Amino acid sequence: MAKSHTVSMKRILGLLQQRPASLAQFSGYVMTAGAATVVDVVTFSVLTHWGLWYVLALCISYFLGICTNFSLSRRFVFRVYWKSWQVQYLVFTIVALNSLLANLGLLQLFINDFKWDKTVARIVSAGCVAILSFVNHKLYSFGSGAAAEAAGDRKP
Repeated sequence: MAKSHTVSMKRILGLLQQRPASLAQFSGYVMTAGAATVVDVVTFSVLTHWGLWYVLALCISYFLGICTNFSLSRRFVFRVYWKSWQVQYLVFTIVALNSLLANLGLLQLFINDFKWDKTVARIVSAGCVAILSFVNHKLYSFGSGAAAEAAGDRKP
């Protein structure tokens, strides 16, 4: 466990040393993730307006946002293509589940405790996890993923 923690810390420190490139990628990611967030929030808003339970609405809208974000980020931001897009999408989805859990926790707090409007709560929760999402996708979904390389599933 300590070894994988050390490897992750080295990768994060490496990202910090590449600030200009990472900043440009982050800017691109903000644009593509912003488009995906629009898909997500509009879907969430429509579904909750129709009376769907906000947790189920979040799962549906988040899935559509993941599909949008993966497609746009892969093509326009990171430009990393594994041999199998399905495996890369699976890794992307697993990484995105961390953000989903963070979003769900924030929604619970904002809606149930702070009594915020559901759509406003969704927009704020999306903004709060944007950096976490970018770093995780850069490291794992589009990084030089050791698992993908070991499986021979990454194109140079």
